Amino acid sequence: MHADFRTVMADLEHRDGLRAVVVTGTPPAFCVGGDSDALAGHVDKGGYDTGLPPEPAQPGAGDIFQGRLNADFAWQLGYRLPIIAAVNGACAGVGLALVTFCDAPAFRAQRPRRRSSAFPPSTG
Repeated sequence: MHADFRTVMADLEHRDGLRAVVVTGTPPAFCVGGDSDALAGHVDKGGYDTGLPPEPAQPGAGDIFQGRLNADFAWQLGYRLPIIAAVNGACAGVGLALVTFCDAPAFRAQRPRRRSSAFPPSTG
């Protein structure tokens, strides 16, 4: 998914008429963390598999900063358009890292769900 995200963002960055990019998730989660398949066996592999191809997409003015903003989500700091993170649910791990590099995180307050109560509803 990391490679797909970078590819889509690289494509959007230079589209005419686009003034901002809004990144959101599919409820009930924004992003619950890293790819568990990439974490499997990472010790045996000698490191974490980022899932990126050898030549990943380079959004965020990669050429201007000579690769200094190419690490994980740091490229977002050099992105031509504002990136808004519309956090619409659970957000953890790498999802939280993505949000911290966005220009404007927006959180949707959700009312806690009522599961059960030791007290009966008021009748009076």
